[in-house]
Amino acid sequence: MGSHHNCRDRPVRRYPVCGASLGVEVRAINVRDIAEIERGVEAFARIANGGMIVTASALAILHRDLIVALAARYKLPTVYFQKVFVAEGGLISYGTDFLTTLIAAEKTGREACALEIDPTYADVIVQRWQSYTGRPALLAATGATFEELTEQRKPKAPSPAPADPGAR
Repeated sequence: MGSHHNCRDRPVRRYPVCGASLGVEVRAINVRDIAEIERGVEAFARIANGGMIVTASALAILHRDLIVALAARYKLPTVYFQKVFVAEGGLISYGTDFLTTLIAAEKTGREACALEIDPTYADVIVQRWQSYTGRPALLAATGATFEELTEQRKPKAPSPAPADPGAR
């Protein structure tokens, strides 16, 4: 189960091939909203001896409580991509160290997609990646550097109150 995202389209197409080599049928579904999540989990639950692997997506993070609750309701063995799902009642995670993933992709000339929901950890990952590569991390949408974005996120100091002309 994953949301539709270009970064993951290629791997999702490979899942049935990988599953067949292990003697398992793999069905990938792309979800875009709560109704599709509910229908998808219900469909998986009807398959005898079935289970789910929840892959990384912003939608899965946003609706993790629903996904965990549905998997529990249908008694559906589910493996999640981050340990935060397990902390909320999920069965198990295959969570990864995103920094290691990014550096491995860098070394092999491959693309990597990573999703970190905690801003502090995300910042550490970006800083370490920059240190490793010697290149600045850029926001794809705008081209802004990590440093520029960090500066923009800093809280602004309050402006001093205007002087009271009647005060002595």
